[in-house]
Amino acid sequence: MLRQPDDNQTAQSSRNIITREDLMLAERAEKYKVQLQRTEVFPTEENWQYITENAMSEVAPELYHKYLIAWLTPENDRSDFHQLTLEYFPEYLSVIDRDTALDTVYADVETAPEATLGLIRDCALFSAPDLSLLLDKGVDAGFVALCLKAYQPDYDADDLMDMQALLRKMQQLPEKGQIALPRGIFSRDEKYICPKGHTNPANAEFCSSCGLDIYGLNKEQAACIQLLASRTKTLGALLSPRTRR
Repeated sequence: MLRQPDDNQTAQSSRNIITREDLMLAERAEKYKVQLQRTEVFPTEENWQYITENAMSEVAPELYHKYLIAWLTPENDRSDFHQLTLEYFPEYLSVIDRDTALDTVYADVETAPEATLGLIRDCALFSAPDLSLLLDKGVDAGFVALCLKAYQPDYDADDLMDMQALLRKMQQLPEKGQIALPRGIFSRDEKYICPKGHTNPANAEFCSSCGLDIYGLNKEQAACIQLLASRTKTLGALLSPRTRR
């Protein structure tokens, strides 16, 4: 005859069990979080190894702040702790929860844009919804364009829709320059006035002085939008049931 589990056994099996190791890790994360809020404190190599091996996502914002400080510090002035931070932080980002990594990095793209761009590319942190949100917040479209070169670890149909929505935004950027008649009595031909005020022939796509198009993008940034268009087309074909073997 089969025995039915009693109520006490059922309750025990449904409880959320926290191991001793989990508790110790959480306590250590709280300790690190407090310590890292001090300006002069940077992780040692032993700290970095422990934090990375345990994918300690709780301290991601504090570690990102340290990374930006280290990156902005002139090379000749960087300490060993700065060098450790520059070395370990990208590896750390690759092992923690992706959503936490995205929230951390996209929360500050303006302190050191070049550093952030490098992380987004090297750590596969492309995220169409996050990039779209940056545009909505008024972040420089040129920076967003350069992020379009980055990849993410994998893609599904929802990701494709997000990428297509981002592409539409990038293809409908507001014009920062203009096609206009120059002031003066000797010229009646329209000119392209770039976002920085330089005058060019009306058919010029990019300014001959600063290299910007009417949307404020340079050639590399404009090419990134074309890259996104091509990538969404390729991804759409891969996700289409007709392409599956």
